[in-house]
Amino acid sequence: MKKLKMAVFLVLLLGITCVSFSMQARADEVKTKKLYTLETPTWLSKAGLDKGIGHDKQDLGIILPANVELEIRQVNPKFTGSLTMALFNDDSQKEKNATITSSWTKVSHAYTAVPLIETTFTSEAPIVEYKVTDKMKALPDFMLGNDDGTLFLEKWDSNDAEFAMLKTRYFQMLVPKKDKAYMKNMKDFKTVEELCNYYNKVFEIYNELAGLSFTPTNATDKNVENRYFIKANAHGPGGGYYGKPHTGQSNDTLAVFFLMKGWGGIHEIGHGYQGAFMSDPSFGVAEVWNNLYAATFERRVLGSELYAKGTMYGDSRAGREANLNRDWKINKLPMNNWGGSSKERILMNFQEKAGDKALTVFNQEYRKIANEDGFAPANHYLLDLISKYYGQASGFDFTPVIESGEGVMSREQKEENRLNNYQAVAALVDVVPAAKVSEVQAELGLESYLTLVDTTQLEHTGLFGSASIHLDIDDFSQIKGQYLTVKNGKEVVKKVLITDKDIELGILPNGIYTIDAPTGNSAKYALDNYYLYVKDTTNKCTIKYTPKTASYLASQTIRFQGLGDHVFSSAKVDLEQGKLFVNTSATSPHSYFGSTLYAKIEVLDTDGKVVYTKSMTGTNTVVDKADVAIKVGYKLRIYHAEPERLRADDKSERLVVGDTKIVDTAQKTNIFTITSTGLANDSLKNNPDDILIVKIKEAVAKVEANPLLLNAPNSEVKDDIWIAIQLLSEPAKSQMLEKYSNLFPALAAMEEPLTSVSITAPDTLNLKKDGFSGKYGEDIAAVKLIVEGRVVQVATLNPATHTYTFSGLTGKRIRTTDGVSVIGYTASGSEVHQLEMEVTN
Repeated sequence: MKKLKMAVFLVLLLGITCVSFSMQARADEVKTKKLYTLETPTWLSKAGLDKGIGHDKQDLGIILPANVELEIRQVNPKFTGSLTMALFNDDSQKEKNATITSSWTKVSHAYTAVPLIETTFTSEAPIVEYKVTDKMKALPDFMLGNDDGTLFLEKWDSNDAEFAMLKTRYFQMLVPKKDKAYMKNMKDFKTVEELCNYYNKVFEIYNELAGLSFTPTNATDKNVENRYFIKANAHGPGGGYYGKPHTGQSNDTLAVFFLMKGWGGIHEIGHGYQGAFMSDPSFGVAEVWNNLYAATFERRVLGSELYAKGTMYGDSRAGREANLNRDWKINKLPMNNWGGSSKERILMNFQEKAGDKALTVFNQEYRKIANEDGFAPANHYLLDLISKYYGQASGFDFTPVIESGEGVMSREQKEENRLNNYQAVAALVDVVPAAKVSEVQAELGLESYLTLVDTTQLEHTGLFGSASIHLDIDDFSQIKGQYLTVKNGKEVVKKVLITDKDIELGILPNGIYTIDAPTGNSAKYALDNYYLYVKDTTNKCTIKYTPKTASYLASQTIRFQGLGDHVFSSAKVDLEQGKLFVNTSATSPHSYFGSTLYAKIEVLDTDGKVVYTKSMTGTNTVVDKADVAIKVGYKLRIYHAEPERLRADDKSERLVVGDTKIVDTAQKTNIFTITSTGLANDSLKNNPDDILIVKIKEAVAKVEANPLLLNAPNSEVKDDIWIAIQLLSEPAKSQMLEKYSNLFPALAAMEEPLTSVSITAPDTLNLKKDGFSGKYGEDIAAVKLIVEGRVVQVATLNPATHTYTFSGLTGKRIRTTDGVSVIGYTASGSEVHQLEMEVTN
């Protein structure tokens, strides 16, 4: 009997147990999800293009309530990478991450959150198993193109979930319950589909401007299928932000930044389309570069409403224009010291002139060089890159605009822009008389008086002015008898034989012209100006010739890196200018060092006296700049608490040039002696010539790779190489001169100036006389009388006596206020000599 009772009890117990297990199986459903992976976009990361690469996440279709456990594991044995799961909600202070391993892991949190697994960049896809219980809620989601927005909102209503997810090809948006009611009656969108399509358009335009494609011609332009992650964050910085794991609105709602049209969302998304070029300290564009994308987007989509609703083009436009005028034209500040709105305006002016394609070309070409071996962002000025690639895309030369704003460019890039025969551009106010600016602006349909224009654009305005150039040089024989050419892009406007320091160019249409002038013969000079502005009735231009006694190639820069290897200060030894330029740009070089001395720069004169000191502590360092006079024989005493973080050599990140070590990383204090060929480390006993030779070879390689530069008759870049070689000791000097003789044609013999292309003319044109005569050289084929830019008469030539004659002038309506020139032309039509005449009664 007892056995029977025991048997019945076991059966009942077994039955209860079976029922219990069955209920648990239904309540704790084990789900399996194979996660997709992404290709590692090294070609983007090398260029510093983030584009939300770290944002991509994959949900599990659930919401995890507070204090509820989620059991999860990774079950693909071939996947060996790490797997991270984020628990996101609407407050970063109430979120956390968990690591998923091959073992069952129980994850819970004190706050309700959405589990999201970070997408991996691996060849093998992870597979996760996880248990869903009846304590969890389903995550309402909407996929553009697959789901109906109305049904999505109804589904959200039905389970009253704390969050819902919007998904498209380009982004995921975690929307808090607080925004559900607003999504049913949005200010700018009638449906969820409209909202998602709007942001898809943002990404499509940004990708276009970035030069990215899913089917690219060039490998470095390949886009990847990652998605931005957008969320609310009650404790986010500012009004909104962009970060590595996501971008968001700093609130417990997305309504203002991402659920309506406006600046906030498109501004933050734009941060992902920045690049490594942003690190250039010579032109800081933080919180500026991303706005180029946002402004372009508004211009594309707002259409006729642009000037009413556009952030950059609407009510604030006049103020932004005034800011630019104040920084640029009134206060004449260096571009890097302009306010953010002024930097935005000038960059937008560049883009307006060059076209949106210019920004695309800039991004594509930057990725190309960023993926080359040995690339270092510090080797490239941002304004060099902009002028180079915007010029390549448009055929315009932006150098004079950058120079007028004291923007930092390399000599090489300036010269390359001129040699490419790009058309120079200038602000309208710089090439049109003040009294005519408003009229011309309206006539040309220009947005602003600071809009950039070219000379051809101004032709039909009928504005002309006389122009002259003064050559301020100490030894005129170095350039006498050579030619000075004035060009508008590829067009040679004037080609004048240099017979005097003062050159009269006669009447020219208003605009800006490029000057090609000789740089010296046996002596070499730096010219301070290569552009001629014709704005008023009379326009005078001076070119200052400064003798070159040193080459920029011998200059070197020491860079101080701190926490995270970020550059916090630099000291450039500029032997051309005889100065040490110190630029300290960060208040906290290394927070771990606190008030302790972290770095120090001292300059010692030839007597060992300290003439300059700059001390930098770990925190609270003074940000400033200094120009210190130096000369050969001075010393630099450099202290760095972490000497391995010192970098030396001009604009590079190298500690070693060739086989020559520059910085002794075993010593916290390095002492350098300034020599004519560079810095000699007193402890390492390096020969600065060795470093200079490497630089000369690198410079020669660049010249030989550029046919325009290689064949240029006038080139400061080639002059600098020549001077650098002169600084070397023998036998290196002779060896390099012989090796690179093709770069330096034989110096022209110093002869008397040519006269075969000259003309003579009276100093004055007397309106009471019917005509006048003069002499012309044997190479002159035609002589013309030009009044206010128009040809009044072609002279009669007498080849036997080389005399020209103008007659019948009393009926030509010439006034005493007119600009009158006599110009000689060759048989090919080239203008080779011009004389100005004063008109009298």
